[in-house]
Amino acid sequence: MHIPNGKLELVRNLSQEASAATVRLRLPGDEVDATRAEAALRNLAGSEQLTDLVFVGDLAARSTADGAVDVAVRTVRPLDDRSRAVLVERAEHALGAPRRGPS
Repeated sequence: MHIPNGKLELVRNLSQEASAATVRLRLPGDEVDATRAEAALRNLAGSEQLTDLVFVGDLAARSTADGAVDVAVRTVRPLDDRSRAVLVERAEHALGAPRRGPS
């Protein structure tokens, strides 16, 4: 199929758009604020076992009623279960939660 350039008004490659996700961090106490949670996640991008994790744009964190912190992220590729688990475990540990197990 051929479409002349003059007939194209908008072309968008959906495979190049960022994938949105929310990462929930469960932390001891209530001394961790949203800014620290955002920084902890951002610092983990590109680290061991997360070398292919690249955040796009800003992260947005908010505290939840149950004491967790939800961080809205956008990544180059969707977070798979393994990457999400490693990211959550390491971020929680960096913020003072005890380790859950080997990562």
